[in-house]
Amino acid sequence: LTHKHKKNLRKGLRLLALAPELEQAKRWSDLVRGTLNTAEKAQRWIPNETVVSLKSKRPPAYLRKKLGSSKVQLLLDSEMRELTKFLNINVKKRVRSTNERIFTKELSSQRDFLDSIEKSPLTEEQARSVICYDNRVQVVAAAGSGKTSVMVARAGYALKKGFTSPNK
Repeated sequence: LTHKHKKNLRKGLRLLALAPELEQAKRWSDLVRGTLNTAEKAQRWIPNETVVSLKSKRPPAYLRKKLGSSKVQLLLDSEMRELTKFLNINVKKRVRSTNERIFTKELSSQRDFLDSIEKSPLTEEQARSVICYDNRVQVVAAAGSGKTSVMVARAGYALKKGFTSPNK
């Protein structure tokens, strides 16, 4: 073999040895991206439990460090380098950003609904409590400020969006 062929063979063998780690990184990346894209397409809030689940499935730190090393990065093509960078994203921040876009769109598209729940339209803060369809939302406010209206709106929103059925 020529020197160039030996070098390419060594590189190929190193890449082959990294295949399981790269596959694990790809699966996690696909899971996160799929979760974000699905939520945004469906205009459905991503709850905190999903963030916790995504973070728990992230490849371990030693693997992220290994794939991010300069020696490994030299072996990878641009797509794989981008994949290894994605492993270090701040999942919570990315979900927060996606949820904010969902909130903005839902606030606009559901305005008629939010304005007609009670005799007074819901404020933006109340609307956030409705659209933020997390499993646990604590609404703390003074008497007569619209807490019941928010809870009625959440129930109506859940039915309207198909999150649950009326019998539940």
